[in-house]
Order: sequence, then C-alpha cells, then structure tokens
Amino acid sequence: MKRFVVAALAASFLVSSATAVDQVATTGTYAYTAVDEVATLTTTQLRIRGVLSGDPTATSVVFYATTYSTGSAEPLSDRCHRLALLAMTKPGQYVLTVTASSIYLQSCSLARATP
Repeated sequence: MKRFVVAALAASFLVSSATAVDQVATTGTYAYTAVDEVATLTTTQLRIRGVLSGDPTATSVVFYATTYSTGSAEPLSDRCHRLALLAMTKPGQYVLTVTASSIYLQSCSLARATP
C-alpha cells in the first residue's frame, strides 16, 4: 500500500509540473536568473522558460518579434535565442533581461550576476 501512495504522489507531481501553460509577454522587463529552456516556435515567436528574478518557480513566456516591411524579425529573435542559450550554460551566473512592449520583443541583454 505504501508503494502505491508513493507512486501516486510521484505521478501527480510529474503531471502537474508538465502541464505548465505558456504566458504571453506583456509590456515590461523579464529578468531571468536561470534559463531552463529556449525554443523558437516560429520565425516570430520565441519561448523562454526559466526562473524570473524574485520568483520561486520556473515560468514559460512567449515573446513575439515584430516584422518590418524592409526586413525580417529573425535577427532580434536569433540574438535573444543565443543569449538565452549562453545563460543556460551557467545557471545563476548570468541574468538574461528581455524587454517587451505590448507582446513584442524589444531588446535582450545578458549580464553577469552580481553576488
């Protein structure tokens, strides 16, 4: 009986952590102290999952890159993608800051975390 209870608790934990819903970015600044995942969903959508400064758990946020008539949105989203990958390599040593206006990606920066 104990094994069943332990197995049921473990299964419920795995299901609850796997059903996280993506949040769409709103106007503001998102400072990630740790990045767990970065994904390019489309040429104009970038999803970053990680721990935001001051939050105890990981959050998944989708950012949209704007498209301009003279160019494409790929350069900014690609740069943010690379910075997020770098932040993933050493959790806690970098702070990835992503700024959004409305739902659109405005800027990305990576800085060494201060102890």
